[in-house]
Amino acid sequence: MRREETLQHQHILVTGGGPVGFLTALGLAQRGIRVTLVEAEPGIVNSPRAMVYHWSVLEGLDKLGLLDDAKQRGFTKQDYCHTVFRTGERIYWSLDPLTDETDYPFNLHLGQNDLAEIARQHLARLPNAEVRFGTRISGVTQDADGVTATLEGADGTEELRADWLIGCDGAGSAVREKILKLNFFGITWPERFIATNLRFDLEAHGYARANFMMDDVYGAIIAKIDQTDLWRVTFME
Repeated sequence: MRREETLQHQHILVTGGGPVGFLTALGLAQRGIRVTLVEAEPGIVNSPRAMVYHWSVLEGLDKLGLLDDAKQRGFTKQDYCHTVFRTGERIYWSLDPLTDETDYPFNLHLGQNDLAEIARQHLARLPNAEVRFGTRISGVTQDADGVTATLEGADGTEELRADWLIGCDGAGSAVREKILKLNFFGITWPERFIATNLRFDLEAHGYARANFMMDDVYGAIIAKIDQTDLWRVTFME
């Protein structure tokens, strides 16, 4: 049996309904692999999270067939502005030098929830993919042939058998942290930022579409999210 045929007889369980989970599930399902994605929340979370996708990952979105839809809902851009808060000095720069280096010489601005929703819509068109919202994973056992996951949802508790389990459920991953007891290595910076979304025409007040306010007290990132004048204002607490 060829490797491709072997993959298509497998079943993979993906936990986490953010962009990582949906993009992973979509890539697998497009290869003909049976995929089940579970997400503990009742739907895609739309709280302020990531919103900029740098040029180096856009080829991957294009290969998954998502880039055109993402560009229609969000927008691409090359321009940036750094502002020194205390002096008002502005430093403008652009990704234009990448034009001769890549087919994607720009960044994509789009809310993380919107990217996940676009991927969900594409996944829904595939007969070998299933998405279960409101379903939490509470346990995993592994043997030589695969994994058995304990899932808790509106209809109670069930066991789901899969060849592989991929944990895409974030920094506080139930799979990694609570079930497998694995560390999330790294550090936490002492500074804290508050991320807010608001609708306002900040360009009319002289702001670029991506602004970095440089200051040890009033530092902030102010960037436009999509084509509807939705902006992200992230500021130091």
